[in-house]
Amino acid sequence: MAFYSPVSWMPYLPWVGAIYITYDAFAPNIPKGSISSQHVISLIVVLTSLGMLWKNQVMKYVPEPYMDEIFHIPQAQAYCVGDFHVWDPKLTTPPGLYIFSTIFCNLARIRSCTVSTLRHFNTLSLVFLFQYAITCRARLQKLLIPDANGLHIAFNLALFPPLFFFSGLYYTDVLSTCVVLRMYRLFLERGGGLWLYIAGIVSLSMRQTNIFWAVIFMGGLDVVRALKQIESEAGDNDKGRECWSGITAAAYHQYSRGEIHDVTLKSAEIYDFALCAVSIAITIIYHPITVLRRLYPYIFLLITFALFVIWNGSIVLGDKAAHVATLHLPQMLYVWAFIAFFSFPLLIPSAIALLKLPFSGLRPTPLRVILAGITIYAAVKTSLLIVHFNTLVHPFILADNRHYMFYVFRYTILRHWGFKYALVPIYLLAFYLCKLTLAGTFTTSKPSSQAQPTTKPTASASNSAAEKKNVIRFQKPVAKSTITPSTSYFLVLLLATALSLITAPLVEPRYFILPWLFWRLHLPSFQLTTSQPSLQELKPAARKITNLRSRRRKVWASIKYWAWEGHDPRLWLETLWFLLINTITCYIFLTQPFTWSSTPGAAQRFMW
Repeated sequence: MAFYSPVSWMPYLPWVGAIYITYDAFAPNIPKGSISSQHVISLIVVLTSLGMLWKNQVMKYVPEPYMDEIFHIPQAQAYCVGDFHVWDPKLTTPPGLYIFSTIFCNLARIRSCTVSTLRHFNTLSLVFLFQYAITCRARLQKLLIPDANGLHIAFNLALFPPLFFFSGLYYTDVLSTCVVLRMYRLFLERGGGLWLYIAGIVSLSMRQTNIFWAVIFMGGLDVVRALKQIESEAGDNDKGRECWSGITAAAYHQYSRGEIHDVTLKSAEIYDFALCAVSIAITIIYHPITVLRRLYPYIFLLITFALFVIWNGSIVLGDKAAHVATLHLPQMLYVWAFIAFFSFPLLIPSAIALLKLPFSGLRPTPLRVILAGITIYAAVKTSLLIVHFNTLVHPFILADNRHYMFYVFRYTILRHWGFKYALVPIYLLAFYLCKLTLAGTFTTSKPSSQAQPTTKPTASASNSAAEKKNVIRFQKPVAKSTITPSTSYFLVLLLATALSLITAPLVEPRYFILPWLFWRLHLPSFQLTTSQPSLQELKPAARKITNLRSRRRKVWASIKYWAWEGHDPRLWLETLWFLLINTITCYIFLTQPFTWSSTPGAAQRFMW
C-alpha cells in the first residue's frame, strides 16, 4: 500500500517535472533523423561550452557573491534547506528563481546550494532559452523543422551580451526571459487558455514587469489573431465610395465586419498605423464576445496580478521606497539607441538604402512629402519636450560607478545641458532604422534595375516562352524574406514596450532585454534566391551531385550556402559583434577590479 501512497511519490515529482521540462524544450527542435538535429546538438555543445567557460572564470576570479548576488544567493540557500519562512526585505522580485533553483539543486543531490551550483543553474537556463528561441522562430516561419537562419538567430539571442553576461552570475534575467519565451511559444502554438494562464503565473513569479509581455503583448496579438479569423459577410457595398463620406462609411462597415486594416509593415504608410488602430477598436466594439472568449486567460492573469498588488501594497516586494513607479518617457528614446547599438550589423542594409534614397531617382508625391514633413516635425518637437521636461537621473545611477550606465550618463546627458537635446536626432534615427529593418526594407528593389533578357522582345506567341525563360535566367538574385511583420504587431510591440519602461525611473540595460528580444525574434531574415539546397535537403542533395568531381568543390558549395547564398550574411556579423562585446565586458569584469575608499578591502567590478 505504501507504493500507492501519494506521500511515497512526492520525492519523485521533481524528477518528473525536470524530465518533462527538458523534453518540452528539446524534443521539438531535435526531430529524429533530421539533418537539423545535428546542427542543434552542435550549437548546444558550443553554447554550453561558452557558458561554462564564462561561469568557471567568474568562479575563479569572483568566488563570493557579488553585487545583487548578496541578496539572491542567501535567499536561494535558505530555500534549499527548506527554510521557506526566510525572506530578505531588500529583494524586490518574487521567489520564482529560488524555487526553480531549489528543485535543480535537490535533483543534483546538493542540499547546500553553493555559489557555483546556483550560477551553473543560470548557465543551464541559457541553454533552455536557446531551445525556446529556436522553436519560436520556427513557429513564426510556420516550419516544423528549424532552418539555418532560425538556428543562427536563436544562437545569437543566447549570445546577446546582457543575457550571456548574467548567465555566469546568479541573477533573475536569464530564467525570466526563458520563461517568457516559453509562454510565447505556447501562444504561437495556440495553446489552451489554462496553460497560458499557468505559464503567465510562472513568468510573473520571476519578474513583475513580465505582466506587460504576458498580458499586453501576447494578449494584444491574440486579439488581432482572433479578429482576423472572423468571417466576413458575403458581398460588399461599393456605393458612395467616390466621396469622402462614402469612403468613410465603407471603411467603417468593413471594420465592423471584422476586416481590420493590417497591412505589412514594409508597405505601410504613415496613415496606415492610425487606420490599423481605429479598425481594431471598431472591430472589438462589434465583436466583444469573440474578443472576451480569446482574452479570458489574460484577463484572469491580470486580475491575479491586481490582487497581488493590492495585497502587497506595491508592485515590488521589498525596498519599496527606492522603486516607486514614476513617469519616465525618455525611456522610449533610450530603448531604440540601445537596440541600434547592439544590433547595428543588422541595420547596415537599411542604413545603406536610406543613404542611397536621394540618389535613387524616386520622386515621392507631394502628399507623401507633406505627411513626412509633418511626422518629422511632430517627432522632433515631441522628443525635445520629453527630454526637456521629463529627463530623470536616478540616484542609483549617480551613486554606483560599477555600472556602464553611470559612464553613459556622465559623459552624455550630464556632460552639458545641451547634450540631451543633441541626442534627439540620434534617438529618432535609431528608431527609424529599427523600424525599417523590422519591416524588411532591404528586400526592396527597383523593377527597372533587374537584368534584361539578351534577346529582343517580339509580339510572336512562339517567342513568349523563350522571352520568359531569358528573363528568369538572367534575373539577378534578390533577397527573400521569410517573415513579414504587420502594422498591428508593431503597434502592439510599441505599446508593451512603452508600458514596461515609462514607469521605471531607473535606466538599466536589463530592462531593455525583452523589447530587444521580441524585436529581434520577428526580424525578417533574407537569403539570396539560388539553386542551393535547403537545410533539410542539403545532405541528400550532396549525395546526388554527380558533376562535382572533387570533395573540394562540394565543401566550397556548402561554405557558400552557409556563408551568404542560403544564409543571412548579417547573422555572422551579429555573432562576431556579440562575441566582441562579450569578450571585452567579461575581460573587464574579471581582470579590472577597483576599490572604493569607503570599503578598501572589497574589490569592485564593472558590469551591465
